[in-house]
Amino acid sequence: MSLASSGGDFLAQASAALADSLDLDITLKTVARLAVPAIADSCAIHLLDNRDAVRLVAVVHVDPLKAGAMEALADPAAASPSRIWIRTIHEGVSALVADIDQKTVLESLKGDDRLLAIFEEVGFTSQISVPLRVRGRTIGGITFTLGPGSRRYDAADLALAEDLASRAAMAVENARLYKQAQRGEPPEGRVPRHAVARAADAPQRHPR
Repeated sequence: MSLASSGGDFLAQASAALADSLDLDITLKTVARLAVPAIADSCAIHLLDNRDAVRLVAVVHVDPLKAGAMEALADPAAASPSRIWIRTIHEGVSALVADIDQKTVLESLKGDDRLLAIFEEVGFTSQISVPLRVRGRTIGGITFTLGPGSRRYDAADLALAEDLASRAAMAVENARLYKQAQRGEPPEGRVPRHAVARAADAPQRHPR
């Protein structure tokens, strides 16, 4: 069963969650919890901060006993540039690994014995990583993975994941703009509304 075949309901629920709150950390954690187990056995969501450092916002595994292992694999501090989800964030390009083989694992983890042991514990078999992009820039990424079993991701699943990522990126941007407005900061490239309002209310002066 593909992600796309059962993803319609998930996409509707995730879209509702994204529209429901301007607290992005809480909202993205809700999206990750909705994704598991509906369309994935695990889900990790990362965002770039103001200094372009990657931070882990949400991580969920279908087996609570493996949540710690999943968090270790998704930890940006331990991630080398060879990791697929790291490349997705830094390069802004989606990645579909329909079948995760041993060669892919070794190339991605680059001989890190600790992470290799953790990977063996979770046993991921298929992965999709998609960037969160808005207004031409990448602001983070979402990764879905499948564990042991017959399910594998395909191109239709990738398209659905990219649809979700587009909606999530817009929600992140809206929340950031809202926080900027709360602090009285003008949105990038735009004239702030309060400045426009003050200008409209100011008395008109005519040259003498």
